[in-house]
Amino acid sequence: MKNSEDKYIKNEIPDWLIESIENQNVNDPVSCLGQVIISFQELEHVIVEFLGELIGNIDNARIIATEISFRKLLNIIESILNNDNNPMLIDKFTKLKKEITDIENARNRYVHSYYEIIEETGDHIKYLRMKNRNKSGLIAIVETIDDNKVFIDLLEKITEMIIEVLNFDEYKDI
Repeated sequence: MKNSEDKYIKNEIPDWLIESIENQNVNDPVSCLGQVIISFQELEHVIVEFLGELIGNIDNARIIATEISFRKLLNIIESILNNDNNPMLIDKFTKLKKEITDIENARNRYVHSYYEIIEETGDHIKYLRMKNRNKSGLIAIVETIDDNKVFIDLLEKITEMIIEVLNFDEYKDI
């Protein structure tokens, strides 16, 4: 969606996310992980909206996003930007994509891993994480989250990426 001046329309950061950013001192790791999950969903939403702006059709962008992985969605955006042949824009998105991919990997470590909670108190979680390294069978790893710092840091990075994507149009004129 482009306006008459042919610039991307900026989305605003949702109020719930602003409140989440301001109140990142969550009492327990489980609640903080929940904030990470919800904030990452907002990042995914912003990426889909950005694709919609690039292709000029948000509905088609949403259809595409439901059919492919998040990583492939980033690759499609990168390909479209490469097709525009703007080296500054391509460089900016390549850096942004790497940061977003790192965030996705960090989130996936907790969200998509198979694990069994061994001990949970108000201030820490101890869990058994199952890995299948190189298809050689399951390996059990005991991990502990003693504080929310890992999740709060991840929340801050997600928020930074949301803002970067929302403001990506600033780089179009470089």
